[in-house]
Amino acid sequence: MVGHVFLDITTKVFQQTGWKGIICGTKQEHSLGEQILKQSDAHLQNLCGQKTLVELAGLLSQSLLTITNATGAAFLSSAVGTLLV
Repeated sequence: MVGHVFLDITTKVFQQTGWKGIICGTKQEHSLGEQILKQSDAHLQNLCGQKTLVELAGLLSQSLLTITNATGAAFLSSAVGTLLV
């Protein structure tokens, strides 16, 4: 399940870096974001369905790392110079 993969990754990144994270996606992915949020030990905020594409680009430009399985977020991260996994 994709949620478990992101849960594992966010936990490891948080444990090694202490970085805070955001969960982004569509309105339909909000419940998945909530599942990850509730199960993670990492400091996360669920913004699924709450940001426009322009706002997402702004968030990504301020981020140290993007972890995604979505090509749109990957392209945006690359465009704003954020490290991508």
